[in-house]
Amino acid sequence: MKQTLKRLTAALLAVVLLAGCGAGASSAAPTPAPTAEPEPTPSPTPYVDVTGLPPLDSVEELADLLPADFGVLEEEYPTEYSTYKILEGDEWENTVHVLKGAEEGPALYIVGGVHGDELAGWYAGTLLKKMTIRAGTVYIVAPANLYGAENNKRRTKEDRDLNRNFPGDPEGWDAERIGNAIYTDILDKEPAFVLDLHEGVYHDNDGHDNLGNSIICGDIAAIGDLVFHLIGLSQDGSLTTQPLDIYSAPPKGSLNQALTDNTDIPVITVETFRAEPLAARVRGQLRLAEQVLLWYDIR
Repeated sequence: MKQTLKRLTAALLAVVLLAGCGAGASSAAPTPAPTAEPEPTPSPTPYVDVTGLPPLDSVEELADLLPADFGVLEEEYPTEYSTYKILEGDEWENTVHVLKGAEEGPALYIVGGVHGDELAGWYAGTLLKKMTIRAGTVYIVAPANLYGAENNKRRTKEDRDLNRNFPGDPEGWDAERIGNAIYTDILDKEPAFVLDLHEGVYHDNDGHDNLGNSIICGDIAAIGDLVFHLIGLSQDGSLTTQPLDIYSAPPKGSLNQALTDNTDIPVITVETFRAEPLAARVRGQLRLAEQVLLWYDIR
């Protein structure tokens, strides 16, 4: 799925959007490319057409939904499903879902809901557990922050930000234990790519969030063509409702930063704009995940 026909466009996009997206710097917040300062997404939110999408009024609706209900991942393939536990026996025991295609292929690891109140990230992760794949293996943990998801809170029960506690500590506070369990499981599975599903922090007072629709990459070396492909697709609304911005430095202690600094496993963090309808944000997450799966010939 590595479309070389986009290379010329990619080169132009690299100059405009990706200057500075080469080093996994550690910072308190993602660092924008130095060509321009990011503007806060304005309020009111532009109209987003959600005609035909599930309303997603409650999390219980996910039980009866598939990615295909959002117009994504509609073609079906024979797929083997299984699960295993991380932190088994701990208060924060979680389940990793495993999807295995009929054909040989690479492994991908998807994490959703590191922040429990970022609904589109872990809703999409939950729906992806029910997709089918043609080849390879996909590991999914969503929601990663179970307490946060159950209580619609960003942080863990001990009021820690899970995305500031990777690679974690198996003997530490709850966020360190959860972070370490996910991080070590990723190392064990040796995936070709990690997809980390988030949403920007939304500000009720003025209707914008910190990141809008964007992706964060700490090191573009191994995935430059994929990043350019996603940015290109986003220009006409084929992914998210607005073109993706790109940021170069994941926060210190994030899963993205830990993998970028300590391993050769490429990772992208996805952010969606929380002023938009939830169904549209979930669709955007699913569309982007679909493109990654196609890129790695898993779909």
